[in-house]
Amino acid sequence: PLMHAHSATSTVAVFNALASETWINIVHVEKGGVETHQISESGILDVFLLPGPTPSDVFTQYTNLTGTAPLPPHRSLGYHQCHWKYVGSDDVRGVQNGFDKEDFREYEEWCWPGFSLWIDFFHPTSWDFWISLFKTETIDGQWSWTENIDGVGIWNDMNEVRF
Repeated sequence: PLMHAHSATSTVAVFNALASETWINIVHVEKGGVETHQISESGILDVFLLPGPTPSDVFTQYTNLTGTAPLPPHRSLGYHQCHWKYVGSDDVRGVQNGFDKEDFREYEEWCWPGFSLWIDFFHPTSWDFWISLFKTETIDGQWSWTENIDGVGIWNDMNEVRF
């Protein structure tokens, strides 16, 4: 855990590099004070005091101990569109029209299941592209997911189609 204490004149921090489960109790006491108690289940106490005196100094002192976080993937630095925000179909069409106006493209990336492609199904050519990935004939009179695709998997996460 990393705990900061900040006032109008300074910032300090305590970094406990213990990996075991730790409970932290923070209590506001009379006259504006704060008391904290940390109880760890096991391990060796490995505490670092970060004297600041500014928030920027505390951050530098902390990252000197732990290292800096790597930059996130390029795709995550851009716009994220969540399907939970839509009120109705007109709302979806409005967002899509904005994407078209800005020439927002389909996105492809290597993700944990492998190569993935997020398809813009409102784009006129996307359906033909999608259909081209599958064999449309039947096998023994029945259509089969597992026998009609070659090297393609379907991952449906929160109704966002990916393949």
